Amino acid sequence: MSSDARTSTTIDPSRIRKYTYPQKIKGKDLTLIKSSPHPTLPIIILNYSNDTERSSSWDDLTMAARVLVVERNTGKVVSRAFSKFFNWNEKHAYQFPIADAAGHPRDEVVSTTAEEKLDGSIITLFYYRNQWILTSKARFDSVHVEMAQEILKEKYPGIINTRRLNGTLPRDKTYVFELIHPKNPTALRYAYKDLVLLSVIGMDGSEPPQDFNWSIYPFPRPKMNDINITDLDAVRRLNRVNEEGLVVKLYLKNDPVHPQRLKVKFESYLDLIRSKNYYTPAELAGLYRKKREMIYTFEEGEVRRKMKAEKEIYFEGVRRIADDFGGEKWVNGLIEMWNEVETVFVKAEMELRKIMDRLKEKEQFGDHVGPANAEMRRRFAQTIMKEETMVKHKNVLFLWFSGAPIEEQIKAFTASVKTREKGGVV
Repeated sequence: MSSDARTSTTIDPSRIRKYTYPQKIKGKDLTLIKSSPHPTLPIIILNYSNDTERSSSWDDLTMAARVLVVERNTGKVVSRAFSKFFNWNEKHAYQFPIADAAGHPRDEVVSTTAEEKLDGSIITLFYYRNQWILTSKARFDSVHVEMAQEILKEKYPGIINTRRLNGTLPRDKTYVFELIHPKNPTALRYAYKDLVLLSVIGMDGSEPPQDFNWSIYPFPRPKMNDINITDLDAVRRLNRVNEEGLVVKLYLKNDPVHPQRLKVKFESYLDLIRSKNYYTPAELAGLYRKKREMIYTFEEGEVRRKMKAEKEIYFEGVRRIADDFGGEKWVNGLIEMWNEVETVFVKAEMELRKIMDRLKEKEQFGDHVGPANAEMRRRFAQTIMKEETMVKHKNVLFLWFSGAPIEEQIKAFTASVKTREKGGVV
């Protein structure tokens, strides 16, 4: 039995537990694998964590932990997708050259294929304890699973009926799909919905040979490409319309049922990603402002909690594409920008809260907020125009004193926090 988690049919449960708890790595407490339990069955989904990507702690188990489903107590593999693979120019990618100058595969490479890389979400289908189970990347119940169920019912009625599957889908395999759905929020937009069959994988990670007849399954397959893979740097400049890139599969002479994979993303796709994200100080300041405008309160604790959640969501998305833009160093640069913007906003809001408290208590305007008469409004205006710190916040203060809706006050506040186009905030 293989001890490599990428090909073993059982993984030591104690090793899994070790990876799902914090351990000291490079002086930091890191949790390398996240687990998600099934609501009723004794199985869990394992996925490598952000800590793994940040620290580049790649080994056989962290690479195998990509929609890897095992029994919680025994470590028996009941489903697996293909292991983590990398962009062609990354440190951990399968090493070059993979072909000679004429485009012929290297001696250990029997053959190669280049499949369209779809911009969807991974879905797996497997059989366990007398039932077929669908999973998304990290959950047994998710919006993506619901989308997959919808497609199966509409396009493949009865396909996961036990009787129909007896002669169609072997139960000892995992069926790995790319979920394509118009409602799935991806960079590329598709007008259709389907489950595109990426591979059929055994519990030992084995896959069909290069010349396999995929037509025995009713599902569509990624589009195949007849290209020379000698120069992948040139391949990435193909820039096909509404395509993410290619997955190059290498079938090796010494192990033809465990193909190696490389990602090659088109420059046009990366440009699209850039256009939909916020990567400069000014853009991040604009994003922060939009997020803050959606929190309708000046209460410090609630603002801090909700903005923390927004930050986590944003950087979770950033880390998913970090490999294409410089890895963790690039992410850290964005975090520094965000923190700089956040510092300025927090300082300004703290200053505003102190001014409001002072106007309510010391200046005794608290009882007159909203229904103030003309004389009181005039006195309020005179008060705030005497001090520079109050003048900075005059727009929001006038709205506050007049009893304007809180969303208008928040928008006026965020607009008062000035940013520079380059180099950060002021």
